[in-house]
Amino acid sequence: MTLISRQINIATNLLNNPQTYKVKDLSARYKVSIRTLRSDLKKIAEWINKQPGCKYNSKPGKGIWISFASDFDRKNAINSLQSFSSEEVISQYLSPTQRKWKILTSLIFADGFITGKKMTKMLDVSANTFLADINNAKSEAKRFNLLLEGKNYYGYYLTGDEINIRALMEYILQKQIDRYSFGANNLIDLISKISTSSAGNTNLPKNINKLINYVSLILCDILNLKKAFNTGMDLSIAKSMINRLTIIILENHRHRFLNLSGYGKRLNQTQKHYAQIYKFVSEIFDIKPTKDEEKYFIFGVKVLEKDVETNKAVKEIISYVSQKMVLPLENDLQLQDSLTQHLISELNSNFQHFNDYTPFTAEVKSRFGTLFETVKAALDKYISKSPLINSDTFVTLVSLHFLVSISDLQKVPQVSALYVCSTGLGATKLLKKVIQSRIPYITSAGFASAINYRTKIYETKPDLVISIFPLKKIESTKIIQVNPIPNEQDMLKVEREVSFLLKQNAVKNDNDLRNVIKEEQSINNVEKILSLSIEAYINVSEYLGDRISKKYEKAFMIHVQLATERIYFDKQYDSKPTDKQLNKFSKTDISRLRTIYLDLGLHININEIIAILRYTLLR
Repeated sequence: MTLISRQINIATNLLNNPQTYKVKDLSARYKVSIRTLRSDLKKIAEWINKQPGCKYNSKPGKGIWISFASDFDRKNAINSLQSFSSEEVISQYLSPTQRKWKILTSLIFADGFITGKKMTKMLDVSANTFLADINNAKSEAKRFNLLLEGKNYYGYYLTGDEINIRALMEYILQKQIDRYSFGANNLIDLISKISTSSAGNTNLPKNINKLINYVSLILCDILNLKKAFNTGMDLSIAKSMINRLTIIILENHRHRFLNLSGYGKRLNQTQKHYAQIYKFVSEIFDIKPTKDEEKYFIFGVKVLEKDVETNKAVKEIISYVSQKMVLPLENDLQLQDSLTQHLISELNSNFQHFNDYTPFTAEVKSRFGTLFETVKAALDKYISKSPLINSDTFVTLVSLHFLVSISDLQKVPQVSALYVCSTGLGATKLLKKVIQSRIPYITSAGFASAINYRTKIYETKPDLVISIFPLKKIESTKIIQVNPIPNEQDMLKVEREVSFLLKQNAVKNDNDLRNVIKEEQSINNVEKILSLSIEAYINVSEYLGDRISKKYEKAFMIHVQLATERIYFDKQYDSKPTDKQLNKFSKTDISRLRTIYLDLGLHININEIIAILRYTLLR
C-alpha cells in the first residue's frame, strides 16, 4: 500500500513519540479537518498493523496510540517509513509544498523553457492552482537568490549566478540522496541503496537519476582503491561528493562553468586527496579539470561564503535570541561553550552535516515554534542566508542548546509589576492578562487605583508600575504609562524595561521559572523528554570525552537522546548481554552511566549502558 507525505509525517511522529494522542489535537497540529485526519489514521492503522510487532490502538474518550512488541520492531517500522520510495509518496496526492519543489526541480535541471501547460499537466492541477504554485516557487527561488521568470510563448525558466543555481541543485539532490540512502551503515551499503532506489524515482529527471547512479558506482571503486578513504569514511562526505560530482558533470556538459576569481584558500592533506578524486572522475567523463571546479567540489556553496569568527558569532546569536525572547542567557558560559564547540565542529566539517537527519526537528518546530524561528533568524543573520546551510536540522540542533540552558534555569528572577487604573478593579485585571500573556518573567504585585497607588507601592515594593493614567514620579520606582488595551508600542516599552531590570539584577523577588517561551507554557511529556535527553547527552559526552571518535559524534548524540526516550517510556533493550560483552567495559564506566541517569530520575539497564559504551570502541 502507499501513504502520502502527510500520512508519513503523522505515522513518523506516532512512532518516534509513542504516547496517547487526541484526534482533535492531531487535526489542529497538521492543519486538516477531523474528517481528513480520521481518513489519514485509517490508512496509517492499516499500514502499522502490517508491520511486525506493531499494533495501532484507539479508544473513545482516550485517543489513539501505537504499541510494540519490542523497541526493535518500532525502529524497523520507522526505517520502513523513511525508505518509502518517492513514487510511493507522491502517487496519490501532491501537497502545495511538493508541487512547489516539483516545479523548481523540473526547471533547475531543464535545458531550456518549460511551458505552463506542460507543468499544469505534470502536476495534475487547475490553471488557477498552478498560478498559485508558481508564485510559491518564485518565493522559494528568491531564498537562493534566483529569479523564476516567465516569457510569453516560451514558458518559465530560472536565472541567477551559477553558484546560486548549484546551491539549489545541491539542496534538491541532497534530499533525494538522503532518501535513497536512509539506514546505510557503510560505503558499500550506501552505494547499493542509491543504485537500487534511484532507478524508480520520478522526482528527478531520468538522466539525473542515471548520472547519480553512475557517479556512485565510480566513486565506490575509487574510495575502495584508496584505503585512506575506505576505512571508516563519513558517509555524509561520500553523499556530498556524489551530489557535487553529479552537478559538475551536468553543468560542464551544458557549458555552464564557475568563475571563482579571488578565492585562494589553502588545502589541507585530506582536501588534497579530495582534489585527486575530482581529477580522476573528470577524466572518466572527459571534463577538463579546473581550479574553480576543484574548489567547488571540495567546499561546495561554502566556497563563496564569508568566513565566520565562531566566538563572535556565538555571542551575537545568543544576544539576538536573548533579546528577542527576553531571556537572561547572554552571560550563560555553558551555553557559549557548548554552542561554540558545535559551530566549530559544523563549520570545520565543511557544512557536511547541516542536513543530517535528527528525530527532534518536528517536535522542536511544533512545541517551541517561537524559539525555532528566532534561532533561524539569528543564524540567517550571523552564519549564512543560504537555505542549504541554514537548514531545519541545523536550526534544530542549535535550538536544543538553548533548550538545555532554559531547562537549567532552576530559578529566574521575575519582575513584579503593580497595575494601576482609576479604581484598581476591572481595567487593571485586563491589563495584567494582556501583558503577562505576552511577556515572560513578569508577575503581578497587585492592583491599585490612581488614589492609593503610593500606599500600594510602599506596601508591595514592586519593581515596576504599569498605569493607564499619568502618575507623578516616585524615586527609585519605574512607572510606565500605557493605553487601557496596550498597543504594540506599549508592549515594546514594557518588554525593554523588563529586559533591562533582569540584566541589571534589579528585581527583588525570586520566583520559579514561568512563561519561559511565550506559547510554550506547559511542560508535557514531549518537552520533558527533550530536556532530559539533551541533559543526558551533555553529561554522558562530558564523561566519555574524546573516547568518542569525531566521526561518530553525531550518531552518538542521536543514540543517547533516543536511548533516554526509551528509558523514559520503559521501552529499554531487554536482551541480556554476554559475559564477553560485559568484560569489554570497565565497572567504573558502567557505574558512572548509571549515576548520570539516576541523577535525572531515570533507571538505565545494563543493555542500554553497553549500547552507549560500544561507541568508545569505534574508531
